[in-house]
Amino acid sequence: KKENSKEKYNPDALTDRQKQIIKLLEKNSGCVTQAFLEKETRLPKSSLSRNVDSLVRKGIVQKEAKGMSNIISFKKE
Repeated sequence: KKENSKEKYNPDALTDRQKQIIKLLEKNSGCVTQAFLEKETRLPKSSLSRNVDSLVRKGIVQKEAKGMSNIISFKKE
């Protein structure tokens, strides 16, 4: 069964930037590079990194180092 990521978090507890990151993940099969997010959101590297880390702390996404880049994906149950 396809997991609906919307059940796992409260959208009201997210910033607009975090919602933007989630939307991009949903549009791209739940897995993107941090560089892709940077390009799509046009956020400065530091802001994006902070927002991704916050989503990781909230248990919504996971960040995995792959060579020089980070892979951001929805946290698997």
